[in-house]
Amino acid sequence: MAGSIMRTEAKIRWIIDLVSAGIGEIEVGSFVSPKLVPQMADTGEIVAAARGLSGPRVSVLVPNLRSAQAAYEAGAQEIDIPVSVSEGHSRANVNKTPWEQVGEVRKIVEWSRAQTRPLHIRAGCATAFGCSIDGVIPAAQVLHVTTALLEAGVDDLVLADTVGYGHPALVTSLVRAVQNEAGPRLIGLHLHDTMGLGLANALAGLEQGIRCFDSALAGVGGCPFAPGASGNIVTEDLAACRVWVGC
Repeated sequence: MAGSIMRTEAKIRWIIDLVSAGIGEIEVGSFVSPKLVPQMADTGEIVAAARGLSGPRVSVLVPNLRSAQAAYEAGAQEIDIPVSVSEGHSRANVNKTPWEQVGEVRKIVEWSRAQTRPLHIRAGCATAFGCSIDGVIPAAQVLHVTTALLEAGVDDLVLADTVGYGHPALVTSLVRAVQNEAGPRLIGLHLHDTMGLGLANALAGLEQGIRCFDSALAGVGGCPFAPGASGNIVTEDLAACRVWVGC
Protein backbone atom coordinates (compact mmCIF):
# COMPACT_ATOMS: atom_id res chain seq x y z
CA MET A 1 0.00 0.00 0.00
CA ALA A 2 2.77 2.42 0.91
CA GLY A 3 4.22 2.12 -2.58
CA SER A 4 0.93 3.29 -4.15
CA ILE A 5 0.74 6.52 -2.17
CA MET A 6 2.15 9.62 -3.84
CA ARG A 7 4.45 11.66 -1.66
CA THR A 8 3.07 14.98 -0.43
CA GLU A 9 5.97 16.84 -2.03
CA ALA A 10 5.19 15.30 -5.41
CA LYS A 11 1.52 16.29 -5.16
CA ILE A 12 2.47 19.88 -4.40
CA ARG A 13 4.89 19.90 -7.33
CA TRP A 14 2.09 18.72 -9.63
CA ILE A 15 -0.19 21.49 -8.38
CA ILE A 16 2.50 24.11 -8.92
CA ASP A 17 3.02 22.85 -12.48
CA LEU A 18 -0.74 22.92 -13.15
CA VAL A 19 -0.97 26.50 -11.96
CA SER A 20 2.03 27.41 -14.12
CA ALA A 21 0.23 25.85 -17.10
CA GLY A 22 -2.79 28.10 -16.52
CA ILE A 23 -5.24 25.82 -14.71
CA GLY A 24 -7.44 28.10 -12.62
CA GLU A 25 -9.32 25.62 -10.45
CA ILE A 26 -7.92 22.45 -8.88
CA GLU A 27 -9.52 19.82 -6.66
CA VAL A 28 -6.47 19.04 -4.58
CA GLY A 29 -7.72 16.19 -2.42
CA SER A 30 -10.47 14.72 -0.28
CA PHE A 31 -11.25 14.97 3.41
CA VAL A 32 -12.16 11.32 3.84
CA SER A 33 -11.22 8.63 6.37
CA PRO A 34 -7.43 8.07 6.21
CA LYS A 35 -8.08 4.47 7.25
CA LEU A 36 -10.26 3.84 4.19
CA VAL A 37 -8.37 6.09 1.74
CA PRO A 38 -4.83 6.62 3.08
CA GLN A 39 -3.81 8.34 -0.17
CA MET A 40 -5.75 11.39 1.02
CA ALA A 41 -4.41 11.59 4.57
CA ASP A 42 -2.33 14.68 3.73
CA THR A 43 -5.16 16.73 2.20
CA GLY A 44 -4.98 19.45 4.86
CA GLU A 45 -1.30 20.00 4.09
CA ILE A 46 -2.00 20.02 0.36
CA VAL A 47 -4.77 22.62 0.73
CA ALA A 48 -2.45 24.87 2.74
CA ALA A 49 0.25 24.64 0.08
CA ALA A 50 -2.20 25.30 -2.76
CA ARG A 51 -3.70 28.30 -0.97
CA GLY A 52 -0.22 29.74 -0.77
CA LEU A 53 -0.04 29.93 -4.55
CA SER A 54 -1.26 32.89 -6.55
CA GLY A 55 -4.27 32.29 -8.73
CA PRO A 56 -5.91 28.87 -8.38
CA ARG A 57 -9.31 28.31 -6.82
CA VAL A 58 -8.80 25.43 -4.37
CA SER A 59 -11.52 22.82 -3.99
CA VAL A 60 -11.73 19.52 -2.14
CA LEU A 61 -14.13 16.60 -2.06
CA VAL A 62 -16.08 16.09 1.16
CA PRO A 63 -18.65 13.38 1.92
CA ASN A 64 -20.23 14.85 5.08
CA LEU A 65 -20.54 17.85 7.39
CA ARG A 66 -17.51 16.96 9.49
CA SER A 67 -15.38 16.80 6.35
CA ALA A 68 -16.79 20.12 5.14
CA GLN A 69 -15.83 21.71 8.43
CA ALA A 70 -12.31 20.30 8.09
CA ALA A 71 -12.09 21.71 4.56
CA TYR A 72 -13.22 25.12 5.82
CA GLU A 73 -10.62 25.14 8.58
CA ALA A 74 -7.90 24.15 6.09
CA GLY A 75 -8.79 27.13 3.89
CA ALA A 76 -10.53 25.48 0.93
CA GLN A 77 -12.67 27.85 -1.13
CA GLU A 78 -14.97 25.27 -2.66
CA ILE A 79 -16.23 21.83 -1.73
CA ASP A 80 -17.52 19.08 -3.98
CA ILE A 81 -20.01 16.71 -2.35
CA PRO A 82 -20.62 13.30 -3.96
CA VAL A 83 -24.27 12.30 -4.12
CA SER A 84 -24.76 9.04 -5.94
CA VAL A 85 -27.93 8.56 -7.95
CA SER A 86 -27.49 4.81 -7.54
CA GLU A 87 -28.60 3.26 -4.25
CA GLY A 88 -25.95 0.53 -4.42
CA HIS A 89 -23.08 2.90 -5.12
CA SER A 90 -24.31 5.41 -2.54
CA ARG A 91 -24.27 2.79 0.20
CA ALA A 92 -20.84 1.55 -0.88
CA ASN A 93 -19.36 5.04 -1.19
CA VAL A 94 -20.81 6.98 1.78
CA ASN A 95 -22.84 4.34 3.65
CA LYS A 96 -26.04 6.30 3.06
CA THR A 97 -28.97 6.15 0.69
CA PRO A 98 -29.11 8.91 -1.94
CA TRP A 99 -31.81 10.69 0.05
CA GLU A 100 -29.84 10.47 3.29
CA GLN A 101 -26.90 12.01 1.43
CA VAL A 102 -29.13 14.80 0.12
CA GLY A 103 -30.00 15.45 3.76
CA GLU A 104 -26.29 15.67 4.57
CA VAL A 105 -25.88 18.19 1.77
CA ARG A 106 -28.66 20.30 3.29
CA LYS A 107 -26.85 20.29 6.65
CA ILE A 108 -23.62 21.41 4.97
CA VAL A 109 -25.38 24.23 3.11
CA GLU A 110 -27.04 25.49 6.27
CA TRP A 111 -23.79 25.33 8.25
CA SER A 112 -21.78 27.03 5.50
CA ARG A 113 -24.22 29.93 5.18
CA ALA A 114 -23.75 30.67 8.87
CA GLN A 115 -19.98 31.11 8.49
CA THR A 116 -18.15 34.38 7.91
CA ARG A 117 -16.63 32.89 4.76
CA PRO A 118 -19.30 30.69 3.14
CA LEU A 119 -17.98 27.90 0.97
CA HIS A 120 -18.95 27.50 -2.66
CA ILE A 121 -20.84 24.21 -2.67
CA ARG A 122 -20.99 21.94 -5.68
CA ALA A 123 -22.81 18.61 -5.74
CA GLY A 124 -21.53 15.87 -8.00
CA CYS A 125 -24.29 13.49 -9.08
CA ALA A 126 -22.33 10.24 -9.18
CA THR A 127 -23.27 7.29 -11.43
CA ALA A 128 -25.66 9.52 -13.39
CA PHE A 129 -24.86 7.66 -16.61
CA GLY A 130 -24.89 4.12 -15.24
CA CYS A 131 -23.59 2.05 -12.34
CA SER A 132 -21.50 -1.12 -12.15
CA ILE A 133 -23.52 -2.12 -9.07
CA ASP A 134 -27.10 -1.17 -10.00
CA GLY A 135 -26.82 -1.12 -13.80
CA VAL A 136 -28.89 1.28 -15.93
CA ILE A 137 -29.93 4.48 -14.17
CA PRO A 138 -33.19 5.99 -15.49
CA ALA A 139 -33.10 9.68 -16.37
CA ALA A 140 -36.09 10.24 -14.08
CA GLN A 141 -34.01 9.00 -11.16
CA VAL A 142 -31.24 11.47 -12.00
CA LEU A 143 -33.74 14.33 -12.25
CA HIS A 144 -35.28 13.41 -8.91
CA VAL A 145 -31.88 13.68 -7.20
CA THR A 146 -30.76 16.83 -9.00
CA THR A 147 -34.02 18.60 -8.17
CA ALA A 148 -33.61 17.67 -4.50
CA LEU A 149 -30.05 19.02 -4.49
CA LEU A 150 -31.14 22.31 -6.03
CA GLU A 151 -33.83 22.62 -3.36
CA ALA A 152 -31.16 21.89 -0.72
CA GLY A 153 -29.38 25.04 -1.86
CA VAL A 154 -26.22 23.90 -3.64
CA ASP A 155 -24.53 26.54 -5.76
CA ASP A 156 -24.13 24.29 -8.78
CA LEU A 157 -24.23 20.73 -10.08
CA VAL A 158 -21.97 18.35 -11.96
CA LEU A 159 -23.14 15.14 -13.62
CA ALA A 160 -20.62 12.36 -13.01
CA ASP A 161 -20.02 9.31 -15.19
CA THR A 162 -18.37 7.56 -12.25
CA VAL A 163 -17.82 4.21 -13.95
CA GLY A 164 -17.43 5.44 -17.53
CA TYR A 165 -20.58 3.85 -18.96
CA GLY A 166 -21.77 6.99 -20.74
CA HIS A 167 -21.81 7.57 -24.49
CA PRO A 168 -22.34 10.79 -26.49
CA ALA A 169 -26.04 10.28 -27.19
CA LEU A 170 -26.73 9.60 -23.50
CA VAL A 171 -24.65 12.60 -22.44
CA THR A 172 -26.56 14.84 -24.84
CA SER A 173 -30.00 13.69 -23.73
CA LEU A 174 -29.28 13.70 -19.99
CA VAL A 175 -27.53 17.08 -20.02
CA ARG A 176 -30.50 18.58 -21.87
CA ALA A 177 -32.96 17.03 -19.42
CA VAL A 178 -31.11 18.36 -16.36
CA GLN A 179 -30.58 21.77 -17.96
CA ASN A 180 -34.35 22.05 -18.31
CA GLU A 181 -34.60 21.85 -14.52
CA ALA A 182 -31.31 23.35 -13.34
CA GLY A 183 -30.55 25.90 -16.05
CA PRO A 184 -27.06 27.41 -15.65
CA ARG A 185 -26.58 25.71 -12.28
CA LEU A 186 -25.62 22.57 -14.19
CA ILE A 187 -22.09 23.64 -14.92
CA GLY A 188 -20.00 20.55 -15.53
CA LEU A 189 -19.29 16.93 -16.32
CA HIS A 190 -17.08 14.50 -14.44
CA LEU A 191 -16.01 11.85 -16.94
CA HIS A 192 -14.13 8.55 -16.86
CA ASP A 193 -12.66 6.66 -19.79
CA THR A 194 -13.61 3.05 -19.04
CA MET A 195 -15.08 2.49 -22.50
CA GLY A 196 -12.70 4.86 -24.30
CA LEU A 197 -15.45 7.45 -24.80
CA GLY A 198 -14.40 10.07 -22.26
CA LEU A 199 -13.27 12.72 -24.74
CA ALA A 200 -16.19 12.03 -27.09
CA ASN A 201 -18.50 12.54 -24.11
CA ALA A 202 -16.73 15.80 -23.28
CA LEU A 203 -17.36 17.01 -26.82
CA ALA A 204 -21.04 16.05 -26.52
CA GLY A 205 -21.24 18.08 -23.32
CA LEU A 206 -19.42 20.98 -24.94
CA GLU A 207 -22.00 21.05 -27.72
CA GLN A 208 -24.72 21.45 -25.06
CA GLY A 209 -23.01 24.43 -23.49
CA ILE A 210 -21.03 22.71 -20.74
CA ARG A 211 -17.70 24.45 -20.13
CA CYS A 212 -16.43 22.79 -16.94
CA PHE A 213 -14.90 19.30 -17.16
CA ASP A 214 -13.17 17.31 -14.44
CA SER A 215 -9.98 15.58 -15.54
CA ALA A 216 -6.81 14.21 -13.97
CA LEU A 217 -3.15 14.37 -14.91
CA ALA A 218 -2.21 11.17 -16.74
CA GLY A 219 -5.76 9.88 -16.23
CA VAL A 220 -5.14 8.75 -12.67
CA GLY A 221 -8.03 8.39 -10.29
CA GLY A 222 -11.14 6.32 -10.17
CA CYS A 223 -13.42 5.29 -7.33
CA PRO A 224 -12.44 2.50 -4.92
CA PHE A 225 -16.14 1.83 -4.31
CA ALA A 226 -17.15 1.55 -7.98
CA PRO A 227 -16.10 -1.86 -9.34
CA GLY A 228 -14.63 -1.78 -12.84
CA ALA A 229 -14.17 1.98 -13.09
CA SER A 230 -11.04 3.27 -14.79
CA GLY A 231 -9.37 6.64 -14.25
CA ASN A 232 -10.66 10.07 -15.12
CA ILE A 233 -10.19 11.57 -18.56
CA VAL A 234 -6.66 12.82 -19.11
CA THR A 235 -6.00 16.50 -18.47
CA GLU A 236 -3.32 16.64 -21.14
CA ASP A 237 -5.66 15.15 -23.77
CA LEU A 238 -8.53 17.40 -22.74
CA ALA A 239 -6.29 20.46 -23.05
CA ALA A 240 -5.27 19.35 -26.55
CA CYS A 241 -8.93 18.91 -27.53
CA ARG A 242 -9.67 22.38 -26.23
CA VAL A 243 -7.20 23.72 -28.77
CA TRP A 244 -8.66 21.62 -31.59
CA VAL A 245 -12.26 22.76 -31.04
CA GLY A 246 -11.22 26.37 -30.53
CA CYS A 247 -12.63 27.07 -27.07
